Amino acid sequence: MAVVMRGTCSECYQTMELMLTEKQKEIVCPVCGHAVPALDAKAMESIGKEQAKRRMLGVVAFVLFLVAAALFYGFVTKAEPPAGQQFTVLPGVAKGLLGASIVALLAAMGVGFMASNRSYVCEF
Repeated sequence: MAVVMRGTCSECYQTMELMLTEKQKEIVCPVCGHAVPALDAKAMESIGKEQAKRRMLGVVAFVLFLVAAALFYGFVTKAEPPAGQQFTVLPGVAKGLLGASIVALLAAMGVGFMASNRSYVCEF
């Protein structure tokens, strides 16, 4: 399992993207050549599972956003009065669709924040 994370060398302080695999024996800085032992298999597995969970939360946030957009589109179509008539108040269906779209949008934002909350940095 490959894990992608940001890495910072402790000798030259360069920051770079690292792609770590279980087969790697050491992490080597491409700038100064500083090398340290690689992460153990248990740590790699733990980070990989956490990154997979974050990707899944990102997909869920995107789906919730699409649901919110569809509900808002339904609100717009239901809130439009028939030709030649005027609404004094919104119909109940339109109010429900607006409320549901707001809730779905807030849920998408919350799940999106959870998905982007943590990033790993490897200092070597």
